[in-house]
Amino acid sequence: MAQAPEELILGRYRPIETAGEGGFGTVVAAWDTRIQRRVAVKIMPVDGRALDAGASGPSSLLSDDAALDAERVPGLAEARTAALLSDPHIAGVLDFEVQGDCAYLIMEYVDGLTLSQLMSQASPEITPDVVAAVVHDVAQALEVAHANQVLHLDIKPDNVLVNHQGQVKVTDFGLAELSSAAGYAQAEGGTIGYMPLEQMRREPLDERCDEWAFASLVYEMIADENPFVAKNLKQAEQAICNAELVLPSLCMPGIDARADDAIFRALDPDRDERFETVADFADALQPCLGSITAGRAQLKELVQRICADDEEEPEAERPHRFRSAPVPPAEAVVRLWCAASAGILSAACAPAIAALPGAPVWLAPALAAAATILALFVPHAGALGATALLGVALFADGSPLAGSVMLGAAAVWWYFSGRYGIVQAASALGVVVPGLAGASCFAALASGYALRAKYAAANAAFSFLVALMLAGLSASPWGFWRMGAHGVDVNAALAGLVGRPGTWIALAAWVLVALVFSGSCARRSRVAGAAGALAAGALLACAVVPDWAVGGFQGLPTYEAGFVPVLAATAVAVLASALFVPARQPLYEDEIAQDLRQLGDGSGA
Repeated sequence: MAQAPEELILGRYRPIETAGEGGFGTVVAAWDTRIQRRVAVKIMPVDGRALDAGASGPSSLLSDDAALDAERVPGLAEARTAALLSDPHIAGVLDFEVQGDCAYLIMEYVDGLTLSQLMSQASPEITPDVVAAVVHDVAQALEVAHANQVLHLDIKPDNVLVNHQGQVKVTDFGLAELSSAAGYAQAEGGTIGYMPLEQMRREPLDERCDEWAFASLVYEMIADENPFVAKNLKQAEQAICNAELVLPSLCMPGIDARADDAIFRALDPDRDERFETVADFADALQPCLGSITAGRAQLKELVQRICADDEEEPEAERPHRFRSAPVPPAEAVVRLWCAASAGILSAACAPAIAALPGAPVWLAPALAAAATILALFVPHAGALGATALLGVALFADGSPLAGSVMLGAAAVWWYFSGRYGIVQAASALGVVVPGLAGASCFAALASGYALRAKYAAANAAFSFLVALMLAGLSASPWGFWRMGAHGVDVNAALAGLVGRPGTWIALAAWVLVALVFSGSCARRSRVAGAAGALAAGALLACAVVPDWAVGGFQGLPTYEAGFVPVLAATAVAVLASALFVPARQPLYEDEIAQDLRQLGDGSGA
């Protein structure tokens, strides 16, 4: 692919220097010997499936009289339209030709830096004014393209250029269609970290695909990180569904809090929840940022200073902006929570399992250790294992009906929900540790905080069943359970719990709490989330009243009678909603099954 210094590309373009290399190929800065101007030439390998330049030599595929037309080459009509886009913030496509085993994309040359270079070398100097200028110019470029029925499909910092005058230009418009026409299939994939779920799943796309990528870019500028970057498509989907995002307004002083809702709405995994157009997104976000004029002046100064500096800063020494708020708990903390919960639950079941006829001494501790380790590294498997051990323990304690119900419910929960994420496992096991203090209801709040409504309700119902079985296993009042309770008449304990109206009131309250809290969190507003947490707490408190009024929770002191634990769990939910954006997981069973099949046969790569 390399060109000798004296050799002209396509008999016309004299190479000057290699400007960069990426997933699509090599970019060469070259001199157009005919028109006497500098251009950028992107050189891409062709697999030969769709195009054949012919014996007559290279010819433009974008001209109306090209040998190949739109009917023969999918995507060529869109590519020609993209080449006609004209806007100060679009680096235009000048031509596209194929010769031999390479395709050549001729583009407008922009003398400056990519946005990724700018963020890498001047991250602490990115201000709300700079973000405002970039948002305005990129949004304008996308609006022009979308008005002409052209999708970009690969918006990312490497494709946003800033010239020496501080002007922002988006490059590679139409590259996906152009490269697809050339048989370069990889071009259809976009870039992990800037691809929404529908693009990774190869569903029909619209401009909301570019909106998501644009929002990811904006979030990265503000937060100084991209939480959606992953090694492969499967991990990328998990990153999008399980992302713990810091509120942008807490990452960069000067960003209005209203920007949080705008950015997170544009980043919603469900495209139907996003803004209808990029223009709507920009209109909502722009007033929350700084001055566009001041931002362009800062961009001009930054680009000129960086380009004039001969000594580039090593990537490893890149300074990071100071964050005004701590990052939310990392995935490692959630995994530790799952492991601790699974370990405690397994340990509680161990005596019953050890008492099984013929059970070796090492069986119970080995199973408990296995569930704990699984929960740490594969949380959903650990949660399944721990709840399955609970079912076995119920069998061993003389309650085969309860054991069968527990084992069946665990299998159904895992298949339809649990296996798809860490959040499901963490919330399902949320009854274990809090339940020791009478706050099993924490699991219902966790389900509502993390999951969409119907899945939150189902997860809360399963958590309720786990809490009920734990209470029966230790002969404890509803909402509590005790470690080390042995020799209990489990059937009698469970019959007493099931026969109490308060138990069924609690079940209804848990499901309703999950629905209410999930609905409020879905609005991506801290105020709405906190209000939903307060409403959920009130529902849980009301559910405590019947049992407390009837039996005082079997003689427990007032402070243990359910109200204090409910208040504590509600306070945690309010604080979480006020500080952090709730994670949302779109679990549509038919889509997930399709995705797993695609990943299994390689069609999703």
